[in-house]
Amino acid sequence: MAGPDDASTAARPWWRRERHLVMAAVVVTVLPLLIAVPRVLSKGAFALHGDDALVELRVRDVGSHTPLVGSYQRFGFNQPGPALFYLLVGPYRLLGSRFAGLQAGALLANAAAVIAIAAVAFRRGGAVLALWSLALVAVLAHSLGATKLSDPWEPHITVLPLTLLLFLAADAASGRSWSLPLVAGVASFLAQSYAVLAPVAGGLFGWAVVSVAVPAWRRRKEPSSAPPSRWGGGRNVALVTTAVMAVLWLPTVLEQLLEEPGNVTQMIDFFGSSHDTLGLRGAYHAVAIQFDHRAPWLGNDLRFVPFTTTVDTGGRFRLPLALLALVAATVASFRRRRVEPTVLALTVLVAVGAGLVGLSRLVGDVFPWILEWTAVLGLGCWLAAGWCAYCALRSEHRARLRRILVPGLSAAVLVLGAVNMVDAATRRSPRDAAREAIVALTGPAVRATRGADGPVLVRSTADANAVFGEGRFGEDLLALAVERAGVDVVVESNLGHRFGEHRAHPEQAVRELHLVSGPPSPERSGYEVVTTVDITTPAQRGEKRRLQAAIRDRAGELSLPELRDAIDEDSELRDLVERFTAIEDAPALTLLVRDLP
Repeated sequence: MAGPDDASTAARPWWRRERHLVMAAVVVTVLPLLIAVPRVLSKGAFALHGDDALVELRVRDVGSHTPLVGSYQRFGFNQPGPALFYLLVGPYRLLGSRFAGLQAGALLANAAAVIAIAAVAFRRGGAVLALWSLALVAVLAHSLGATKLSDPWEPHITVLPLTLLLFLAADAASGRSWSLPLVAGVASFLAQSYAVLAPVAGGLFGWAVVSVAVPAWRRRKEPSSAPPSRWGGGRNVALVTTAVMAVLWLPTVLEQLLEEPGNVTQMIDFFGSSHDTLGLRGAYHAVAIQFDHRAPWLGNDLRFVPFTTTVDTGGRFRLPLALLALVAATVASFRRRRVEPTVLALTVLVAVGAGLVGLSRLVGDVFPWILEWTAVLGLGCWLAAGWCAYCALRSEHRARLRRILVPGLSAAVLVLGAVNMVDAATRRSPRDAAREAIVALTGPAVRATRGADGPVLVRSTADANAVFGEGRFGEDLLALAVERAGVDVVVESNLGHRFGEHRAHPEQAVRELHLVSGPPSPERSGYEVVTTVDITTPAQRGEKRRLQAAIRDRAGELSLPELRDAIDEDSELRDLVERFTAIEDAPALTLLVRDLP
């Protein structure tokens, strides 16, 4: 990745000023994340959604019922490993065993990733590459927003670490063999925490291994009079990398040996069997969203299939500007024999290829959180394209351009950092009416379980009125509230992969909390009504029905693809649909309780 004029950089009188500019840019980029830490601690919010509640429950298990696998996946098994839980348990316990501790841990992990990105970029390409990298990372951070950057949920907490992995893999492939153990550590964390990222993490790790091993193998065949490095040669790198992998994957291996069938076996069996998958073409359309000028990572909104939470990956043609720019710049860099910029470009292409292959195996609908990580591919394309184009210039042209780029990129990072600081200090989490209803029930739930002489069974048959959610929701948030109050929680036997197998023992319960939709029903004999919550007003429901009728009158009986095209052509219809979907239709919820024999 190094520019060809690096050798003369140290002799320039303004070198130290450039280094200070980069340090200031790092501070400005990281500061929004650090500002958000006291904000989340003072706010002390409850889990942002059910998946966050399950992450907190499993982090609470570390040290007692220590998890050997990760969070649940919707197909009945779990993420490959528990690295995320182990990473977050420290800040969680140190900050009072509350959700804010997980948020602070996520923010600090993201801040560490940004600092490491800047360090790698500065070492490989000096101030220009470091500032260019920080500017792109600041844009990505702004598109994610403070809420997602503080969210310990796997689709959100893995985005900036994946960006770091891109830099580390390119660093190792460019000749720094001691980056390989770091690549192994970050790749293992990503693959364990979020199986969707396993192909990308594995592809980048494999690329780094090959790039380090092949030159080392060639050097062994050539006589050399150079003194041995005080850090040792390739053998020591291989030993440390192997040790890192062995330690991080030990829990996964133990679970595989102790359980029958093991979690990895279940994953292999599932993905090895016949399913309708997204396919390579669908995967390309999903990833190409990040390659045009309306890319979500640049701050634009995702496009959804009308009346669903599914990302619209079809429709209009998307010109892959970022990918075309990368290919053109790579060719120019290669022709000028700029090796390290070309290596960075190849690293990005490896990530794009591995991501496409992995995403092509996706089973089910394309929900927005599944595509969060693809923002890194868009960032990587522009990162490598810009650096290759700069390094392909003649030295005198680079020198003149450098005098413009360094202050210009510094100013850009300063502006973006200021915008992100304001965002971190002021942005509110998007309203989730269903979550608000459950949180309103947590206090009554805790009071209803006080004095229970044994575990409490938490159940839900409430309908979330959502496309995704398996027709029931709320038990995860309620279970967390009850357990944080010091009461042991158990759940139904088929939910062990979500809550931990040690909780999947309903026969041990002495009391039951049951969440249902609607007002209390007289036929539920044996239950006592704790409370009912309805945060959707009659006026909102009436407006929703009125808008639905207006849409039907204007659009008629159209299929979803036809409706999507009609919305593009009819601004009034588009306005009706947007107003309809903006009103959340949260159901009325009733919490019931009974003692069990």
